[in-house]
Amino acid sequence: MTLMVDAYNFLMNERKIVGPLWFTKDIPRYVPAYYRKKLALLRQLEASGGRYVITNIPARPFGMPFGGRSHIKFAVVNDYVYVGGCNLSAQSVDVMVGWHDRQTAVWLRSLADKVDEVKNVRAVLKDTDIIQTIDNHTDLLVDAGVPHQSIIYDKALALIDQAEKSVYITCQFFPNSTTTHHLAQAHRRGVDVTVIFNHPWQHRTHYPLQQAVVWRERTRMPAVFFSNQLPRSHMYIHAKLIATEKGAIIGSHNYVPTGVNLGTAEIALLRRDPEFSLQIVRAIKAQLTA
Repeated sequence: MTLMVDAYNFLMNERKIVGPLWFTKDIPRYVPAYYRKKLALLRQLEASGGRYVITNIPARPFGMPFGGRSHIKFAVVNDYVYVGGCNLSAQSVDVMVGWHDRQTAVWLRSLADKVDEVKNVRAVLKDTDIIQTIDNHTDLLVDAGVPHQSIIYDKALALIDQAEKSVYITCQFFPNSTTTHHLAQAHRRGVDVTVIFNHPWQHRTHYPLQQAVVWRERTRMPAVFFSNQLPRSHMYIHAKLIATEKGAIIGSHNYVPTGVNLGTAEIALLRRDPEFSLQIVRAIKAQLTA
């Protein structure tokens, strides 16, 4: 078993306190308690016969922790593939898609092996986003992590633009900027738009900023966009989904331009199938109402 961990996990924590790899390319002997717990888990995996690889370590210290990271999340177990946005740590409303597919499993395992070798996702993908066709209705999309370039974001916005009846989108943050403008255009066409997002308080250190964003967007976007903000005491939604009556896209991408502008490697599954879209929405709603 090999677990690939992006260097971001040792660059910054949830409280935005920089970690050991912000200062040096190697994990030092002593690290702060928060990062020490993560490292202990990885070493426990190693002691149990597995191995871990830290990828995308910055070339120089004191850089932007968010820039150049890999946010890709997938797993391959024999010939079974899982793709989505789930982390291995936080308990939250989330979803992964899994299916038996030898060809895709071999392709993803080959991609992982190459990243394992050079320790950098963007170097493996050679700055080129990928569309890997699975069948006539399904594509696996991979962003290389080039700033201002994202095949996933392009396909996500196109999915919103093509909607005729409904758009269901789940977000950690309110999807302001470009995404909201596409949602507003859909709303003006008569599309039923549902936006599920966390209460700004759930973001702790980002609370003032997120609250300001929501207040600003309330002044210029349809009121219905804010009717499904989760309560302050509700569980955290981490699922990254856009579903319409025609299909759905699900993966690690947040479907906002922030990560695109910084250059973030991502993965997503796009399936043009109404029944698949309904199943994913039902899975999210079941978690929200549990």
